Amino acid sequence: MKILHVVSSLPTRERPFDKPFVQSQIESLKRNGVNIDIVNIKGNESAFNYFLGIFKVRRQVSHIKYDAVHAHYSFCGWCAVFQRRSPVILSLMGSDLHGSVNERGGQTLEGLLTMLTTRILIKIVKAVIVKSERMKKEIGNVRVHVVPNGVDFRTFKPAFHTTPKKNSARIARRVLFLGNPKDPGKNFMLAKKAFEIVKEESDKVKLLVPFGICHEDVARYMNTCDVLLLTSIREGSPNVIKEAMACNLPIVSTDVGDVREIIGDTEGCYIASFSPQDVAAKIKLALNYGKRTRGRQRIGHLNIDNVARTIIPIYEEL
Repeated sequence: MKILHVVSSLPTRERPFDKPFVQSQIESLKRNGVNIDIVNIKGNESAFNYFLGIFKVRRQVSHIKYDAVHAHYSFCGWCAVFQRRSPVILSLMGSDLHGSVNERGGQTLEGLLTMLTTRILIKIVKAVIVKSERMKKEIGNVRVHVVPNGVDFRTFKPAFHTTPKKNSARIARRVLFLGNPKDPGKNFMLAKKAFEIVKEESDKVKLLVPFGICHEDVARYMNTCDVLLLTSIREGSPNVIKEAMACNLPIVSTDVGDVREIIGDTEGCYIASFSPQDVAAKIKLALNYGKRTRGRQRIGHLNIDNVARTIIPIYEEL
C-alpha cells in the first residue's frame, strides 16, 4: 500500500514544535508496513505556499500512483483535491473546524473563512478523520472516522524517580503550561489569573511556560513537574493531555475537545470552568494529590502503533 501524506509543516531544528504528532503518526504507519511519501507544503513560511502546494501535489501524483492521499489540515486538503488520480482522506486538526479566536474570545475573520472552506471541503473528499466524537457531531452526515492522535509511549513514559515526595530537597511545586502564551485560543491570561490566586496562599509554586521545546523535552518537563495546566477556549483533541496521561502527570484542564472523555475518572485529574477561582481551586487539588496518576493505564489504547492500525483499514476501504 502506497500513501502520499500532505502536511502543512513538520518539526525542524528551528521549530521543533511544528506538528510533531503528524510526524509521529507517519513514522508509526511506516513501522506498520505502509509505504509513505510526503509533500511538505511549508505553510508556516508563507500562506502562498498552499497555492503552490496544489502544483506540488499534482506533480507528485502524476509520477507515482498512490492508493490514497492523506491530507493533514484543511488547507492541505485543498492542495490535494485538485488531483484526480487518488482518493483524498482529510484529517481535521480542530482549528480548521472550529476557527481561531481573537483576544476578546470572538472568532477571527481568518477563522471564519477557514471554517467555511473546511465545511465545503469535507463534502469533496472521500473520507474525513476527526480527533473526537464532539468533532464528528459538528460535521454531520459525511464519511467520518474518529481517530484521536496517538501517543508515542516510548517517548512519553513515567520516570519514576523524578517527582519529589513531600519534604524532599525540591520544595517548589511546578505547574506546566505548554501552549503558546501569545495564542489567544490557548487562554494564557486565564492561567495567569488562576496562578496569581494560587500564589496568594503559597510562594512555593512555580508556573513554567516552555513553549517551543521539542517533543523529547516536553516529556522531560512532564516528568519533572507536578501538574499540567490547559486553559484553552477551544480544542479538538489536545495532544498534551494524552501525553501527560502517558507520563502519569496530574492534569487541570478546561472542558474542551475530548479532554473529559480522555481523563475520565482518573484520580488527580480535574476539569475546571473558565473561572480563575475554579481553575486555581483545581490546581490546588492537583498539587495536594501529591503523587502520580494512573493515566497511562487508562489510555493504553492510544499507543501510537494501535492508532496506526486503526488508520490502515481506512486506507484499505478506499
